[in-house]
Amino acid sequence: NPRKSGAANGIMGFFMGLSGLIGSVMCSAVINPLNKEPELVNTTSGEQMMFVDDYILEHTKDIWLAWAGTMAIMFLPGMFILRPPTPEEVCTQDDILSGDSFESVELLPRTKPAGPDYGIRDLFKTPKFYILYLIILILSLTLLTSTELYKFIGIEAINDDKFLNLVGALGAVANAFGRVTWGLILDRFGTRA
Repeated sequence: NPRKSGAANGIMGFFMGLSGLIGSVMCSAVINPLNKEPELVNTTSGEQMMFVDDYILEHTKDIWLAWAGTMAIMFLPGMFILRPPTPEEVCTQDDILSGDSFESVELLPRTKPAGPDYGIRDLFKTPKFYILYLIILILSLTLLTSTELYKFIGIEAINDDKFLNLVGALGAVANAFGRVTWGLILDRFGTRA
């Protein structure tokens, strides 16, 4: 329903927000399942708390393979179920947009598509697809990096890796529910130009 776009985006964002929960649990299970503590290490920039155990260092690279596999399992099926809307779906949307409500007139103007409708194979032939992919990749990496900073900050005061991962997991759950909440608020109150 076009009038519930905030809720729809919130629900999609909910699953993106939960990625931190999956990431925290997966990192703990693969990299540090024995909950080994970091050690104080002299570095060129001073003393820092770091994980120096050989087991942890060896399994750090494994998490990247596990994460790539998880992403492939989630994204590949979605790529193959994408399809253009059916004529019935287009008619339903046109009926909603042709109403006299404030939302349909002011917020959801009826426009003609500006360009061609691409199929899956055609999509891979367009530069726009790859540019959009790179933009989303960069934004996702930025988001994941910033949401994982709790570990670098917390490691200075807390030596329990499992507890730090619990903190990160709870933060991810709060992030996920916050996205849905803001989407519902947007649908309820709208935006002002």
